[in-house]
Amino acid sequence: MKKSKTLFLFLMSLFVAVSFVGCKKENKNPADEELNWNARAFRELSEKKDGKQLTVLCTVFPLYDWCKSVLGGDSNSKFKLELMMKKGTDLHNFQPSVADLAKLNSADVLFYIGGESDKWIEEALKSSKNKSQMRFSLMSNINEASKIDFFEGLSLLEEDDFGEEENEGNEEETEYDEHIWLSLKNASFGVQFMEGVFQNLDPQNAEEYQVRLEKYLESMKQLDEEFKTVLSGNPVLLFADRFPFRYFTEDYDLPYYAAFPGCSAESEASFSTLVTLIETVQKQNLKNIYVLEDSNKKMAAQIIQAAGTDTKIKVLNSMQNVTDIDIRNGVTYLKLMEQNLEALRGND
Repeated sequence: MKKSKTLFLFLMSLFVAVSFVGCKKENKNPADEELNWNARAFRELSEKKDGKQLTVLCTVFPLYDWCKSVLGGDSNSKFKLELMMKKGTDLHNFQPSVADLAKLNSADVLFYIGGESDKWIEEALKSSKNKSQMRFSLMSNINEASKIDFFEGLSLLEEDDFGEEENEGNEEETEYDEHIWLSLKNASFGVQFMEGVFQNLDPQNAEEYQVRLEKYLESMKQLDEEFKTVLSGNPVLLFADRFPFRYFTEDYDLPYYAAFPGCSAESEASFSTLVTLIETVQKQNLKNIYVLEDSNKKMAAQIIQAAGTDTKIKVLNSMQNVTDIDIRNGVTYLKLMEQNLEALRGND
């Protein structure tokens, strides 16, 4: 991981991480010995394959789709892109098979989130014999100021339900929210970071990657502007479900209420939580309440019935249950974010 962190400094000298501005890079790399050493490490990985494709493994769908957008598909002359979690199981509940562990160890380049749910990855790789594998944890490399403490700022939720008990023993070690991809700012960082890796591993096609990156960032910028317009009134968002949208609500300064935090395994809310959510629907006169893509909507329906309102139930997609079939049917990160945009309309 030390090499990965040093490499990040090299990549960060080439682009701005968390903005939607243009991403034109310098043609010349910094010339000090440490950064040139990383360039040589890249070349060694490329030469090891004698011109064969390098396998790029992404653990979750958003990372896979960002890579795919830069490469122009899931395979080209230099890279073969693979997705590990493609059966609809989210990263919190994923149990790797023997085949998954084999893929993890044999990949030439690995992109993963790097949060609490990915601890098994780092443990599994401790005994890996693939010493030339390049590993990139986005949470290790993302700007510290962009991370959100899992427990900080949960005052809108019921502390009696999860705040005190789950935070016990975490006074010294901060646990960050893992759902970084639901922020377009973080997504901008992620796709730029990945493009920097591909450009250095495959300099012959660097211009193509750059063109695709700029087009993708422009689409992100336009979508971000649409979100700002739709959410300009800072509507209250109420989730009758888990809440993985912390980064998203921070981006647009949105107040929120939720039954559970994003990584919770709970499915039944306490009585006090239900009362709070029902009263919030009534007091705020909410037109919509939200659930995730895998919800049975039972809790949401109970809240609306108890509130006695004509509130609608809408789905926000957290992209944690995307399958290989969905991908073959044309699902992309941007399309799912556009669906979320449509679901957020009509909160005025």
